[in-house]
Amino acid sequence: MKAIFQYYLKSVSIAVFFIIIFYSLFSQIYQVIKVQSHGAWGIYHYYIGGKYLKELGYFDLYSCSLEANKDSWKSIKKARDLKTYKIVPINKLSKCPVNNFSKERWNEFSKDVSFITSRAPLQYWENALTDKGFNATPFWAALSAVVSDIISLNSATYLFLFNLDILFIVVTSLVVWRSAGKFVGLTTLTLSFLYFGALNIIGGNFLQYGWLPLLAGSFVLWNKKSFGKSGVMLGLATGLQAFPVFFALPVLFNFIFSAINKRNKEAKPYFIFLKTFIVILLFCFLIGGIYGRVYSWTQWSEKITIQKNYINGEIFDIGFPNLIGSVLTNHNSNSETYSEDYIHTVRRVKAIEKNAILLYLTTVFLLIPVFGTIYRSKKINPMIFGYFFIYITTTLSPYYYLTLALLPFVFWNNSRYVKRFALWGTLGLFLIHLLLFPRGYVVFDYQRHLLSEVLIFYFFFILLILLSLETKKLRI
Repeated sequence: MKAIFQYYLKSVSIAVFFIIIFYSLFSQIYQVIKVQSHGAWGIYHYYIGGKYLKELGYFDLYSCSLEANKDSWKSIKKARDLKTYKIVPINKLSKCPVNNFSKERWNEFSKDVSFITSRAPLQYWENALTDKGFNATPFWAALSAVVSDIISLNSATYLFLFNLDILFIVVTSLVVWRSAGKFVGLTTLTLSFLYFGALNIIGGNFLQYGWLPLLAGSFVLWNKKSFGKSGVMLGLATGLQAFPVFFALPVLFNFIFSAINKRNKEAKPYFIFLKTFIVILLFCFLIGGIYGRVYSWTQWSEKITIQKNYINGEIFDIGFPNLIGSVLTNHNSNSETYSEDYIHTVRRVKAIEKNAILLYLTTVFLLIPVFGTIYRSKKINPMIFGYFFIYITTTLSPYYYLTLALLPFVFWNNSRYVKRFALWGTLGLFLIHLLLFPRGYVVFDYQRHLLSEVLIFYFFFILLILLSLETKKLRI
């Protein structure tokens, strides 16, 4: 009877997954075709920022766009200074380095900016210029430039170029399907389209999720004991978007633990993984430096440092430091735009800085059980603990928490209770967030985001407890 019930539950789940997948695909394709401005915000930042990194660097995207559109954007009064993240009058921005462009290159840049920005009204771009610029790595920019150089930007190629991310999601699900079976593959695909931080905006992007199939492939290869190839995949994912480096940290710690205890046989797979991972990172660094000039990585590091500090206080970003910032400040006004929310973000950042010792102590307190569980978990893929390092130690834009869609797959080989929670807990978390944010996660609503942050915290807390209990049983 139990087997029959499980069979029907699985069959119904698969049917529901197919309905969600087809509806999501239809919805995204409909928006791309019917809504001219769909995705223009992200396309502008990533396509223009990557293609013209050599000329713009990481600080002049807005000033040069204003220069290129000076006739049509005369009424725009404010933009974000990407060197300080302050929102300032446009005459206070650093002057666009037009001399970095050849005449032909400036004409091409102006044409691309005009083409993309013409797809949305002026008020749309008044808000877009108060966002946080281009933040992908120079290696990502080098690869994106290959695509943008091969396929020129025009009305005929627009639909294809800016929906490649849907292909990355499908490829990720196929990788999972091949490794763990149809049910887990469909689950991953369904969760990717349900994910609240990328709701209806997986399409209408430019190569923003290329890291996802690489991350999934790294988990698959580790499970197959292809440790060197796993390191290659994670190295490439890290080269593209940096944050996947957190998934390598538990491997590093296990290697250190094994080396200290002189367990050479135990340390070997960790060493093989780390060796290829580091080699690939050096390769990414070299390619990015060649494409974006020598100083591009220095600029990127400076930009990310500013970004990391700022988003700790930005209400819709995700991470334990962000939760602390929300709890510490009693300023809970809602906003409509980045410009309106700026003062609230600054207050939360200052609250975190004022209570830095409290943040460090609570972070250490939360990391202790994570390290303890890693130390006991020799039979578990150590990369899974990267999720806890990401959440506890840093704040990320919500788009990158699409990694949560991989959780059912990542924990599929764990104990029954961990496996079930990773599946149904993740699905429940996503559905609750869809009720909280039916139109998307990037809204400046203090109360809803505080509830979201608390839910995400308890989700990771429960998952860590279940993992800890599992590792204790494995050692008995």
